[in-house]
Amino acid sequence: MIKLRGNKITWILAGSILLLNVALFIWSMVAGEAIIAPIYFRFGFVPAIFLAAPFAPFSLLSLVTYFFLHGGWLHMGLNAAMLLALGTGVERNLGAKWLVLTLIISSLFALLLHLVLYPQSAIPVIGASGGISGLLAVVLVTMMGQNNPKKIATLIALFIAISFVFGMLGGPNGENIAWVAHIGGFAGGLVVAFILYRLQHRGGHRRSSQKQNHAQASGVVLPFRKPDPDA
Repeated sequence: MIKLRGNKITWILAGSILLLNVALFIWSMVAGEAIIAPIYFRFGFVPAIFLAAPFAPFSLLSLVTYFFLHGGWLHMGLNAAMLLALGTGVERNLGAKWLVLTLIISSLFALLLHLVLYPQSAIPVIGASGGISGLLAVVLVTMMGQNNPKKIATLIALFIAISFVFGMLGGPNGENIAWVAHIGGFAGGLVVAFILYRLQHRGGHRRSSQKQNHAQASGVVLPFRKPDPDA
C-alpha cells in the first residue's frame, strides 16, 4: 500500500484539473468550440437532467466529474491556484482524509443548494469552486476558533454578500457564475468545521494538560491540526 504524504492529494487534484482542461481547450482549438458544449452537458451537473433521471449512470457520474471541468482558462487557473493555496494547508495540518472529505461534502452541498433553488435549470454547473469554498470555510473558521460566533456569523454574511455580487456581475466574458453553489459549498465547509470541533472537543479530555494550556493560551478552541486518532 502506498502511503500518501505531504500535499500529494492536493497536487494530484490540481494537476488533474489543469491537465484535463488544458487538453480539452487545445482540442477545442483544433476541432472547434462546438465539441465542448456536449461534454459540459454530459459530465457537468444539469439540474433538469438530474431530476429527470437521478439514478442514471451519467447523472450519478456528474456529481463527481463536474468538479474537474472548467469553463475557460481563467476559471481553470483561479480554481487550481485556490485549491493549491487552501488544500495544501488543510492536507498538511488535517491530513488527506479530511481534505478529501471536505471537498466531497462541500461539492455535494454546492450542488444541493443550486438544485433546490434552480431545479429546472438546463445550464450545466461545472468547476471546483463549491469544494474550494468549503476549504475556505474550514480554514477561516479554524483560524478564528469556534469560540468566536459573532466573527463567524460576520464571515458567513460577508461571504454570501461577495458571492451574490460576483454572481450578479458574472464572469469577465459574460459567463454565468453559480454563486448559489459557492454558498452551498461554504455551508458544507462549516459542517466539516463543526465535525472537527466535536472530535477535537471529545479528544480534548484525553490530551495532556500541557497541550490544553497551550490551546487556551492561544485562544484557539479548534487547533488547526489532525484530530486525535482515537477521537
